[in-house]
Amino acid sequence: MKRKLPALLLALSLILCLAACGGSAEPSAPEAASAASAAEQTVAESTSAAEPETPAAPGETAEDSAASAAELEEPAEPEDPMAKYVTPDDIEERIAGRPAVSLPISEEGTSFTFWTGSPAMDATITGWNDSTAAQEMEKRTGVHIDFIEVAPPTQSESLNLMFASGDFPNILNYAVTGLYSVPYLIENEIVVDLQDLMEENAPSYSALMEADPALYLATVDDEGQIGGLAGYQYNSFTTTGAIVRSDWVEKVGMSVDGLQTIDDYYNYLSAIKSEGLCEYPMPLRFDASISGSPFLAAMGARAGAAAESSAGSFIYNENDELEYTYITDTYRDYITMMARWYDEGLITRDLLSWDMLDSSAIAGGSYGVFWQDCQFMDYWISAGQVNDPDYMLAGASEPKLEADQTVGFGDVTALSINLAICTSCPDPESALRWLDYHFSEEGSLLSQYGLEGEGLSYDENGKPCYSDLISNNPDGLSTDNALNQYAININMYAKNCESLKAAYSDIQRSALETWTGKRQVNKSSFTGLFTLDTEETDTVQRYYADISTYVAEQIGKMLVGETDIDSVWDDYVSTVESMGIDEVADAYESAGERYFGRLQ
Repeated sequence: MKRKLPALLLALSLILCLAACGGSAEPSAPEAASAASAAEQTVAESTSAAEPETPAAPGETAEDSAASAAELEEPAEPEDPMAKYVTPDDIEERIAGRPAVSLPISEEGTSFTFWTGSPAMDATITGWNDSTAAQEMEKRTGVHIDFIEVAPPTQSESLNLMFASGDFPNILNYAVTGLYSVPYLIENEIVVDLQDLMEENAPSYSALMEADPALYLATVDDEGQIGGLAGYQYNSFTTTGAIVRSDWVEKVGMSVDGLQTIDDYYNYLSAIKSEGLCEYPMPLRFDASISGSPFLAAMGARAGAAAESSAGSFIYNENDELEYTYITDTYRDYITMMARWYDEGLITRDLLSWDMLDSSAIAGGSYGVFWQDCQFMDYWISAGQVNDPDYMLAGASEPKLEADQTVGFGDVTALSINLAICTSCPDPESALRWLDYHFSEEGSLLSQYGLEGEGLSYDENGKPCYSDLISNNPDGLSTDNALNQYAININMYAKNCESLKAAYSDIQRSALETWTGKRQVNKSSFTGLFTLDTEETDTVQRYYADISTYVAEQIGKMLVGETDIDSVWDDYVSTVESMGIDEVADAYESAGERYFGRLQ
């Protein structure tokens, strides 16, 4: 086994020991917690022996006095065993004053090739070097970047061609997961293992890892290898949730705040259909598949992005074993309910081929509720009001079984390596120093906001914020296009997401408030972050593609009534089991044991 960054591990150990002093950090591993409990008991016993008993008040027995004292003692808050794996609440204070590399990085005109996504199709710049912030970055660091820019729709194809040809850039910006996992890339000498280069060449990123266990877990694999850096976000918040036609909610005699439970949503959808406000009021899709659903979490099941083929579709059961959501009794109950909703005409007819972001349908009044990112709400409202002056949208609560229910499967910081230095790089030390400068306070400020007087401004409290060039561009540029022009709109720095809220409208901010912090993080929240080793990757690839294809086909048939759920369910489950789902679950379970063991 390779050396595991002893200095960094020591620092992380110190942070975890100090976490009990504040924030949301978890005190310790279960074994340490048991030891701590034993120590507390010993201290309590010695204290009890040393201190005299509190005398009873006049007219009060010793038993009464003890009971009164017990009433005054508030029970300790239960410890959250998952908190140590997530970003601490006080992260902004922890990372302030972090060290940075000295500038310039090169005085000899060093250049690197950098493969990354291209600016948006409607961007006002032709390439990333047109960004004024990128130009300033080159001045400061002395490093020129030759961008190899690939549009998002063709990135997977381009990446596959790259691996087939063996012609790699110096720096690769792509989420290296699945087939191209970190162990695979390092073992096949495609990317550089950075673990021995970090201390000297990446002081800012190392400080971020020391402060945030979530970033450490995303960066350092089970063998201590570092296959690259992860774009980092803190003070993050949920930007996607339920969006309803708030004018329709009022027309049917309900309120947006009153939409709390699954029954509330059913009553709302039924009412707007019966009143003829739209024909099929809800598109079932909320991500790239039809099998996942925002209703599932309340019922006790889960489906991650890409749903039936995702690690996020496995959940820990009461025996602390991973099980596949789509063959559970809970999912059977859910799909039975959705099939009834479909039969009643509450769900769109084209759910098997529908594009999840159909702006024309949204603005045209096709839906009473849908799940999307709030960044488009103002556009949809403006477009909708062209034909319907009453058109209005609002963020609504996640549907629950009961209004006061605490839903599990809360989001955790979704971090993964996306910045790798390839073995083709002639000077990996300088390349790492260039990347690391982006994660410094100074470099992050330039990357996120741009230059002062352009994208960067400061609020009344002296905190950095977006100028009107970004949040209210006088030329009518969208926020994203303004960021392309004045900042470095690539996921390669430490982003303070709190600043993004100021760029949202009141309607968007209201939606954010409705969606933020409504779920509880539990062990199942982390399954999408598990890192498979080479053997586990082979296992998942061997079985999971066929399983997910079969599951998606069968779930689709059940939803639209082509097959009777009660008649086919047992055979469906048996088929999924015979296709190797237990082997896939075992692979993810082993990866999970290592994940939760890294900070023990």
